[in-house]
Amino acid sequence: MANEELSLVYNGNPIEYDDPNVTRTMYGAPEIEPITYEWREETFPGYGVAIAGEPVPLPRGVSFTVESRIKEATFPLAYRYAVNESNALSDIFSPKHGEVRLRFDRLDVDDDPISRYLRVLSDYAPPWAWKPQGGEGEFGVRGSARIRTRVSAVARFPWFVDTVPCFDATVTPSQPVIITNPGDRWVGFQMEVGASTYNGNTMTLTTTYTLDGVDVVGILSIIFPDGTPAQGTVLEYWDPAADLGHPIGARSFFFDVGTQSWRRAVAVPQSNGWLSFPPGVPVTLSMGLSGGSSGTTSINLRVTPIYEGF
Repeated sequence: MANEELSLVYNGNPIEYDDPNVTRTMYGAPEIEPITYEWREETFPGYGVAIAGEPVPLPRGVSFTVESRIKEATFPLAYRYAVNESNALSDIFSPKHGEVRLRFDRLDVDDDPISRYLRVLSDYAPPWAWKPQGGEGEFGVRGSARIRTRVSAVARFPWFVDTVPCFDATVTPSQPVIITNPGDRWVGFQMEVGASTYNGNTMTLTTTYTLDGVDVVGILSIIFPDGTPAQGTVLEYWDPAADLGHPIGARSFFFDVGTQSWRRAVAVPQSNGWLSFPPGVPVTLSMGLSGGSSGTTSINLRVTPIYEGF
């Protein structure tokens, strides 16, 4: 029982799949938990506990069922193909792949394609189970060589991300750019340091826009603990309350060619800063450098709209 109005792609693997030995379809519809929030609290001596700042969104769960039908009709050969298919599914949905994209593809009311994804981490590799008979809610391999596999994952960043960025270009000092976010909520950004000769350790991104008649300025300082912004350094900053210790906040990494290893926290956004792109508002972004005396650098900046639903 495939879902004809929605198709899923998990880490590049289409759930709707067909080859000479097996046909895979999505059984039923995916189950997506709601976005829940927790409030930041701060204790003030002599006053008590007060809510401070924006509520923090929590990870959300997502699950779906894959049905595989083995094309071989004779037993025990059909059973052997079923074993191979079960092993293949265990590999596709294994947590060993880390955080991957679960993409949702559908058409809107005008027949225009919409493609958005959740960044998910699988809870477990699908187990092996043999079911001589089975009904609804029973997962595993049937005697008819029909397999139903339950996939469960968690999205630490709980919003659906568009597959197409609304801004993806190079930004340099003293050359402001204008970015408009078409999503339905504010969003952060991803940046990668481009060619760099700068000898300082601080980069500052500034946004200015007008919202409900009020001029708003956001300033975010980014420190490079190694001393300079190395080419290839990546910073993902998805939430205005981002910090390196929160799973939906900031992530920074750099691949060191010399040691052939990944290094973390190589671009650290300062906690007293703030930066976001509200929906539907033209935002002017500029970039500045400080902490050094010479050289320059560029960044490849990407802003991608996000949505509450798929």
